[in-house]
Amino acid sequence: MTDDMNSQTQGELGMSGTLSVRIKIQLEGHFWELANSHAAKAEELKGTSAELREAAGAIVMSAVCLESFINGDLIEQGASPDLLWKTLETKWHTATKSFGDPIDKGQEPFQSFHWLVQLRNYVVHFVPKFEPLVQSGTSQISPVEKKITAETAARAVQAAKALLEDYAARQGREWPWPRSDSPSAPD
Repeated sequence: MTDDMNSQTQGELGMSGTLSVRIKIQLEGHFWELANSHAAKAEELKGTSAELREAAGAIVMSAVCLESFINGDLIEQGASPDLLWKTLETKWHTATKSFGDPIDKGQEPFQSFHWLVQLRNYVVHFVPKFEPLVQSGTSQISPVEKKITAETAARAVQAAKALLEDYAARQGREWPWPRSDSPSAPD
């Protein structure tokens, strides 16, 4: 918008000064799509060396989606920005506690969420080392290939979905990304 157009529009509205527009960008929906895309690709590539790459992407993006979502929600709730530097599990517990219904760490969906966070940490903070191969069906694979699979990718996405659905239900809200045109929209 040019300054002349801005002045004219403001003048017509009986306003003076500078008009500014702010927009809130949320990335968690994109991370959700990436997690689902990687999980689907890992399933397609099952049994190939690329399965590990896609499964790792699904696991990491599932956790990133949850962190991005809860960070935004905590800020909207007026939480201290210091809370954003706490562990992911602490953030989710704090957020659910803030509306009077803290998530039970000993029950689902928190148990699967805890598993996802541990798996994400395994992937992100992976330390290469020499390890013996392990049996998988009729072949021998590395322990990493046995742990990071299309199955664990699907489980990671499901863990994220369950936590988001539980969180939304606690607040009487809908699934956060109700895009019916999305191939990854929940069932």
